[in-house]
Amino acid sequence: MGRTIIILVILLAVVIAAIVIAVQNKTIEFPELLDKFLHSNLPAYALSYGIKQIACENVTGDSTQILNLEVPAVGGRIDTLTYTYNAANDTVSILASISWLEDGERKTPAHASETRIVISTTNYQFGNYALTTAGPIDFKGHSTANPYRENFTFSFEDIFGITPLEAKNYAITDGNYYEGSPITDPGHGTYTVDSFTWMEGNYHPTSWNISSGILIVNGDLKSSAHPIFSGVIYIIGEFFPTAHTNITGAVFVDTSSQTETDLSSWATLTYVQNVVDSLSGGPENLNINVIYWRE
Repeated sequence: MGRTIIILVILLAVVIAAIVIAVQNKTIEFPELLDKFLHSNLPAYALSYGIKQIACENVTGDSTQILNLEVPAVGGRIDTLTYTYNAANDTVSILASISWLEDGERKTPAHASETRIVISTTNYQFGNYALTTAGPIDFKGHSTANPYRENFTFSFEDIFGITPLEAKNYAITDGNYYEGSPITDPGHGTYTVDSFTWMEGNYHPTSWNISSGILIVNGDLKSSAHPIFSGVIYIIGEFFPTAHTNITGAVFVDTSSQTETDLSSWATLTYVQNVVDSLSGGPENLNINVIYWRE
C-alpha cells in the first residue's frame, strides 16, 4: 500500500512538472507571437499614415519624409515615407520604409511597402437656381428670383461636400471669419467679404455694400439699401432681402420647412452660371481611392 502511494505521488509530480513546463513554454512563446502580430500590422499602419498626410495636405508634391517615428502600438518604427506624384493620371505612390527591434538588433523587411492612390476633388453642388429655400417664398414689392425653388430638402453637406464645422474652421485659418450680434456692414464694408467668408451671427450688409465670393452666415441675413453681391450665399437662418438688394449667383436658405422667406422692395436675385463657375478659394473636398497595395 505504501509503495502504491509513493508511485502515485511520483506520477502526480511528473504531471504537474509537465504542466508547469508547458505553461512556461507558452509564456515564452506569447511575446514572440505578439511581436509577429504587431510587425505584420506595421506596414499597413505606415501606409495609412502616409495617406493621412496627403489627405491633410501636409504633403503636396514629390518628397521624402524622414520620420523615425516610433509606433509602440504596432511594434516598430516608420523610418521614411516617399511620395511620388503623377499629374498625368492624378495618382500618388507612397513607399514606406519600416523597421523594428528584435533581440536588440534593428530588423527591416525584405522590401518596402507600397500603395498607390487616386486623388480627385468633388465640386461644389450649387445647382442652377438663384434662390433655394427649405420653406416657402413670398415675393413682394417687385422682388424677383430667377429661377428659384422653394420647399426643397437639402443640407450643408449636399452643397459643399463638407460639414459646417469644417467650413468654419477653414474660414478661421484660410479665409475671412467674423462674429457679432448683429454684424452691420455699411458702405464698402468694415469687413472683407471675398473668397470664403463665415459670419458667426446675424449679418446686415447695407448702404451700397459691395462684396463677393462664398459667404456663409450662421444666423439671419438682412440686406438693404442697394447692397451688391456676386457669388454664393448659404444662410443657416432666415433671409430678408429688401431695398434694391442685388445678388448675382446663388443663395441657399437653410431654415425649417415652415419658415417663409420674404423678398421685398425691388430685391433681385439672378442665377449666372459664369459667376458660380468662377468661384474659388474655398476648402477642397478630396476623394482618395486606393488602387494598389503591397505590404
